[in-house]
Amino acid sequence: MKLQVDVAGILCVVIDDNDSNLDITTNHLHDIGINVVRLNSVKEMIEVATILRPDVILVAVHMLEQEGYQSNQFLRDSILNLSTRIIA
Repeated sequence: MKLQVDVAGILCVVIDDNDSNLDITTNHLHDIGINVVRLNSVKEMIEVATILRPDVILVAVHMLEQEGYQSNQFLRDSILNLSTRIIA
């Protein structure tokens, strides 16, 4: 049985310091109707998350500035009361 989930209109923030990865991820998410905000730095995310309140945040695991797992913890510690799912 195939599970069908309606994701149209969801807001996703994608964080990666590699523009090619951002392009690929953004294109795939747009194809299924997800709205995407692209960022190259985790530090930009704090302001964006508090203003936009995204449904999900995707963080690259390997970045020059900070590893994805460290970024995940940084985001969780910096943005209080955020119920957004963060995937690293």
